[in-house]
Amino acid sequence: MDKGYLSEDTPHNSKSLLLDRNKQKLEQHQFTTEHYNLLTSSKHFCMLPWLHLHGWTDGNAYPCCMADMEIPVGNLRKNTFEEVWNGESMNQLRLNMLQDKPSDTCKKCYELEKSSLFSLRNESNRNFAYAVDYIDNTYEDGSADPNIFYWDMRFSNQCNFSCRMCGPQFSSSWAKESNSMYNRKAPIINYTRGSKQLNWEMVEPYIDNLHKIYFAGGEPLMMEEHWRLIDELLKRGKTDVELIYNTNFSETKYKKRNIFETWKEFELVSVGASLDAMGARAEYIRKGTKWDNIVRNREEMLSICPTVDFFASATLQALNAYHIVDFHNEWVQQGLIETYDFHVNVLQGPEWYRLTILPQQMKEEVVQLYEDHIEKINFNDDIMRASNGFTGAINFLKQEDRTDLLPKFREEIHKYDSYRNENFAETFPELKELMNGL
Repeated sequence: MDKGYLSEDTPHNSKSLLLDRNKQKLEQHQFTTEHYNLLTSSKHFCMLPWLHLHGWTDGNAYPCCMADMEIPVGNLRKNTFEEVWNGESMNQLRLNMLQDKPSDTCKKCYELEKSSLFSLRNESNRNFAYAVDYIDNTYEDGSADPNIFYWDMRFSNQCNFSCRMCGPQFSSSWAKESNSMYNRKAPIINYTRGSKQLNWEMVEPYIDNLHKIYFAGGEPLMMEEHWRLIDELLKRGKTDVELIYNTNFSETKYKKRNIFETWKEFELVSVGASLDAMGARAEYIRKGTKWDNIVRNREEMLSICPTVDFFASATLQALNAYHIVDFHNEWVQQGLIETYDFHVNVLQGPEWYRLTILPQQMKEEVVQLYEDHIEKINFNDDIMRASNGFTGAINFLKQEDRTDLLPKFREEIHKYDSYRNENFAETFPELKELMNGL
């Protein structure tokens, strides 16, 4: 049976070793027609509910990081892992997927696919296609044995940044700022099980079965739990586990240890650095950024572990709509990334920062900018990571008109400019007309 669809590259995995490993697993696997159709033709099936769980800092658990945050499948503070894994919500989700029925919690992936963007559902079905036989062990009520291949546990909201589009639940720095602004007490650091030891007790039984770990936060490279898990993997000789990071790329040392030296110990490491712009624009969007340090970190990484997969994971929004092409071009020209080492995430929320708030004339200008850029980079973007991202952004821009949110945009910009002593108009002269009417 043709496995072409399943063996294509994905936004997170560009290195040849991973592709070769996945290709080998796929070639060795005999797919039934039913399995193959689920993986390639179904609009709602996803491998993750059979292999993966996403735990958030407040204890809420989700089938993945793209799931609707308003619809948790359980809470890891109140229930054991096993109770959440085979709770009513997870069981019903599996049944829906096997019957190719939509689920409310999965709507973000549906929206991305509608805009021709690559979704986590697509990616997971390709990356874990070799494990599709696990679905055959699904019980009549939708329950399944806990075969955890892939962990995504957000141990803490510990973070040294307070990005404009973020909030206190994702960042301890944001929480401190919010507490000061509104005279309240938001959680500064919040552990999934209430303590570091309980966190470890929840994770430890599944370490030997892991194929893949996604580290995010907060800022994962600052977290003790991240380093404890890394050390345990090294102790057990599990250097074949794929490590994936979402990091602001500001802190690369922890207690005199250099993460670049540690990454050399593992076969597969993929680092998505949350970088949306250069210079003053970067420092405005992601407060806490020192741009010169970011550049130095990338140069050091190229020196110490040049084969580790690295890509700029840019969150595309109104603030960087015009600048993102310049950023991409500049880093390629400087030799800091290859053309394909650029992954575009289209911001979903807060709504007042989305691309869709742009007036029609600005939308048309941005669309033309991205179309010209796609034409320029296509030849060097052999895995289409960057091209597909910009194409998806164009489709997203055309979806709806949300200029009704411009008053809210202006309100938020003014509020945080005043508190942070920043100046939107000076930093983003190309967007100054958005503030008309303030």
